[in-house]
Amino acid sequence: MDRFFKKILKKYNKLFIVLICILTITSFYWVDKAVLAASPYYFRGYDTENITSNTFSYSGAHLDGANIVMTDSSLGEAIGFLSLNEPGHDISTSVDLGGLEIDFQTTSVVTQEGTAGSENDVPTVRIDFCGSNYSNVISTVTIAKDSNAVSGSEVLSSNVTIPSGTRSLIIYLDGANTNPSSANTVVFSNTSFIIHDQSAPSCNVSYDTSWTKNSVTVTVNAADSDSGLEGIYKDGTKVSSTSPYSFTVSSNASYSIYSKDYAGKTSATQNVTISNIDKTAPSAPASITLSHDSWTNTDVGVIMPALTQDSGSPLRYIYKIGSGSWQDLPSNYTVSNSGQYSISVAVADAAGNISSSVSDIIYIDKLSPIINNVSQTVSSGSCLITINAVDSGLSGLKEMKYASGSHDAAYFSSGGTVFTGGAFTVTTGGVYTVYISDNAGNYITSEYTLNTAPSIIDLLDINMNEDEIYNVPLNITENETGLDKLSVTATSSDTTLIQNIIINQSSDEISLDIVPAANLFGGPATITVEVADEQGEKVTDTFNVTVLAVNDA
Repeated sequence: MDRFFKKILKKYNKLFIVLICILTITSFYWVDKAVLAASPYYFRGYDTENITSNTFSYSGAHLDGANIVMTDSSLGEAIGFLSLNEPGHDISTSVDLGGLEIDFQTTSVVTQEGTAGSENDVPTVRIDFCGSNYSNVISTVTIAKDSNAVSGSEVLSSNVTIPSGTRSLIIYLDGANTNPSSANTVVFSNTSFIIHDQSAPSCNVSYDTSWTKNSVTVTVNAADSDSGLEGIYKDGTKVSSTSPYSFTVSSNASYSIYSKDYAGKTSATQNVTISNIDKTAPSAPASITLSHDSWTNTDVGVIMPALTQDSGSPLRYIYKIGSGSWQDLPSNYTVSNSGQYSISVAVADAAGNISSSVSDIIYIDKLSPIINNVSQTVSSGSCLITINAVDSGLSGLKEMKYASGSHDAAYFSSGGTVFTGGAFTVTTGGVYTVYISDNAGNYITSEYTLNTAPSIIDLLDINMNEDEIYNVPLNITENETGLDKLSVTATSSDTTLIQNIIINQSSDEISLDIVPAANLFGGPATITVEVADEQGEKVTDTFNVTVLAVNDA
């Protein structure tokens, strides 16, 4: 019996395949192209029923409403055909992605025959996935009941993936009569064949959202693993059939972007707003405010008003010192090092635009003046002080003062005597304080002990009588040393005539007693007087003495 059924199946199988091939070839080659869309075998859509009343051809079977009734006493057969690459309905690209699944099902009904169904008729389903020609069967799915002894209705179904390369499918609904003496009881009902596109395509939009003054490149990545990506759409217009797709935006704008697959499903719409393009340079600052606008010996702060944000990218101040590089200007920014600096300030935005700049000069001098050398020129009754002083910074010397005694710098804000030319003269020795300042407010004070030489005033030539002692008062002034502390010497150029000079010295006065030789007269003899103070400062002066003859008779 089995052998008989196999022969019958083989015979009818070939017959129906030939029949389907003839019908397909006729549709493709003999029928006008306008009619091709009406071919009964074309793919009707995803998630749509593809079984119609024209799908199947019958041998030993007939269609009764929604039922396919097997009538052949040996083998009834219905053969259906579905083309996947018919013009206008070609889903080859989607098939070759390997993600499409079928949803096939049919309800088989048999009547119980024999003891416990031992002679029940046998329903089977076979689906051939064919390549570009029908003899090229890529794979086959056979669907049978779990037990043929079970009568009644049973759903036969399959959800296999359509293999890549498939261009058509052939569906076999077979009903084998196991008992030729009885009627074939196999019935197939509610036969359905759907190709699913399970999910919508993906669509992701990416671009650099940071502020820029350049154009922005928007990249769209889309994919569909079922029917495949049909296209990427921007503002309702298809812009690409492939992914990724990129486009350039030169000014701020909004776009609606989505993708579509071959099943007609669309992704969620990506509403993209490009708002980070800013090509406008900010307004320049009006000026720079410095905490000090002239020479100072303190840090100089840079004070800028708060920026008013416009509709563009965030603003900030930038600065540079001299020809240095631009940097962000910190709040409460100060310059500390001594020097004269050019500072420039501009406004920059987050997109990279920079305004024109404004500039100012910072003057800082934290270095005090230096006294390199001090010299004293001592004269009778005076002392000339010469000071070589320089400013260590750049602000320049401002003022030079001196005062008798020891003083701090505060004293010289209103006290002291100004001197110019780097020198001053005092007529009284002692401790003196010198104060020198620069234009930044730096100063130096230094103390010096000064000394003046004694003074001998109005030494006049004298005439004296022989054998007399002549007293010569010395008008000597000395501001630092008392008269009794001075060293006084007197010498004669003619010691024969003037044999002795007596020095009379007290704290109140100094005088000389001129003692000539006995009974001698003549001259003049030059008397040299030298006076030295305790510091060794000396003064010398001379006068002439003439001894007059006196008649002793």
